[in-house]
Amino acid sequence: MRRTTLKPVQPTPSGFRLINVGLDQFGIKNLWDVIGVAYGRVTDWRLEIKLEHLSGMTAAVIFDQAASFRVQDERDMLGYWAARDREGVAVGDLYQVETSLYLTEFATSISGYTEDLAHYLVCGRDACVEVLSSQMPRLRNA
Repeated sequence: MRRTTLKPVQPTPSGFRLINVGLDQFGIKNLWDVIGVAYGRVTDWRLEIKLEHLSGMTAAVIFDQAASFRVQDERDMLGYWAARDREGVAVGDLYQVETSLYLTEFATSISGYTEDLAHYLVCGRDACVEVLSSQMPRLRNA
């Protein structure tokens, strides 16, 4: 008798919404680089993602209520890019993702907490930061 191992079905990411929260104010069209991620006592428990543009300009995307975050190489996120392309959403630096693999994983983890959380994706040319937060991020000149 042959045994089959079943794998849990993961939802396909979808519902990309570009929300560049002020990055457009700089009049820069190409992607920024993620050059730093800070969280802890030094940031008063806020998540701060520092971005730098090829022009030398810097900015920080700040999440005051981050429940979880992870940093990934942008190549590890091919499924996200395929979904964004399929939905016809423009390339940008900050998205909200409605159907989220990360949020699903978080909900089925030991925490089980997902109430009022949204999945945000901060995209750089080489690295991306996925954030689960109960509040929209804000932008600060860095």
